[in-house]
Amino acid sequence: MQTKVIITGLNDVQMLVKRIGKADGFKRGLLAGGQHLKDRAQIYPPKSGRPGDTYRRGIDPRSERLGQRWMLSVSRGGWRVEVGNIASYAGKVHGEEQPWYHRQTGWKKLDQLAREEGPRIERIVASYTEKDL
Repeated sequence: MQTKVIITGLNDVQMLVKRIGKADGFKRGLLAGGQHLKDRAQIYPPKSGRPGDTYRRGIDPRSERLGQRWMLSVSRGGWRVEVGNIASYAGKVHGEEQPWYHRQTGWKKLDQLAREEGPRIERIVASYTEKDL
């Protein structure tokens, strides 16, 4: 994946659910948290309106349909969820390579979005975990 963030279990909670053998809710919560982040990342900011900009989202021959290229993958038996985008230019829009004009027009880096959504993801994981206990 060109741009990605990895959501792993909150260490204390992960150890607890492993110890008591009630990990299914926790793993479902991680997956739901990853889905939440993916859903947020897929939101496009308003069009830039830069003078002379001829690029048309989803129509331009150069478009790889960034919003539709987000993926969710699960590994380590459900203890790890990865959210990423496989468009070749994803790093320039959502990653460390992001130029100033993408920031200026409202595109967020994926790691920034993950930090902003972190408390919400933690609540999602907690709600699924609590249902299992």
